[in-house]
Amino acid sequence: MKRLSRLAACLLALTAQGAAAGSARLTLSTSTFDLTRRDSPAACKTGLPNDSGMLAARKSPFCLGLPCAYRTVAEEYVPGQCGYRYDAVGGLSWGIPYCVGVMALGWQVAPALTNEEMLQTLLDTAAANADGLRIIDPVHFIETLEREYAS
Repeated sequence: MKRLSRLAACLLALTAQGAAAGSARLTLSTSTFDLTRRDSPAACKTGLPNDSGMLAARKSPFCLGLPCAYRTVAEEYVPGQCGYRYDAVGGLSWGIPYCVGVMALGWQVAPALTNEEMLQTLLDTAAANADGLRIIDPVHFIETLEREYAS
């Protein structure tokens, strides 16, 4: 039983509802890349293309915007014929793997980082967009971890 509780302490689940660890919470929101400034998280637009609803909920201090639109995805329209499609509308099923990948890179830089520190650092290093939503900023996140936590 002790082994299971130690393992549970090492796991962090990120779902469409977000995540929580200790006093840190994270709620997720969709955002859209600005195609003219793809390398600028602050240039991301809140929501998906043609979606301006729920802005008030996205201004929570625990909310983190994830890029969820303007992606190239693999697909198969005709069985056996695979292709690629560029799509403007996605959702958190696109954003959550993006965020988890950033977190995995963070744990490579700072393996001793607790779940609570991970969530808080994601929020602390996020870039604010024009709507006031914090957008995940992978470069600032990793640079911060390298500076503050790497051994």
